[in-house]
Amino acid sequence: MALVVGDGRTLRVLLLVHRSAARDPGLVDADCLRSHHQYCTKPPPRAGEPKSPPIPFLSILPSTFQLVLSHYSRSTADLGPTESFAARQLRTTVDVVCPPSLAFLHGGLHLQVTHHLFPRLPRHNLMEASLMVREFAKEWDLEYAEFGFVRGNRDVRNVLRQVADQAKIVGIVADHHVREAMKKST
Repeated sequence: MALVVGDGRTLRVLLLVHRSAARDPGLVDADCLRSHHQYCTKPPPRAGEPKSPPIPFLSILPSTFQLVLSHYSRSTADLGPTESFAARQLRTTVDVVCPPSLAFLHGGLHLQVTHHLFPRLPRHNLMEASLMVREFAKEWDLEYAEFGFVRGNRDVRNVLRQVADQAKIVGIVADHHVREAMKKST
């Protein structure tokens, strides 16, 4: 079964990226940039022409989900100057478990921990480097967090619930201060 969206360019781009990843992982970046340019520079439809679906936005959904999962469920507390750079990156980010056959959809960025430690490392080297980071974390007794889509969404939902609870408390306190101020003014 083939999925063709819009004018079929999405399928061609995905196949191109997948083929180049199999041929030479280093070509994936160039192919992704080429496809981004192809979509983002396409002129808007003229009056009366059919509109194509928002392919640029649909094509980045896997990366968007991955970025939310790997960042939003972790603490961002500043532990001060005693926490090393590596410890902070390991504490504040998560790797999203992804089958190797689908890693090209994420552009290698499902390996966020390694990406944060080595932001200029080419994406096709992230998998190998992540194995070294895991060993480093184990050796220094640091948590190397990674989880799949379901657990990741559950963790993000729990963090968002905590934020909503905090906002509710702030609202209660603000209401109390407003009532107190109104009592004093009358």
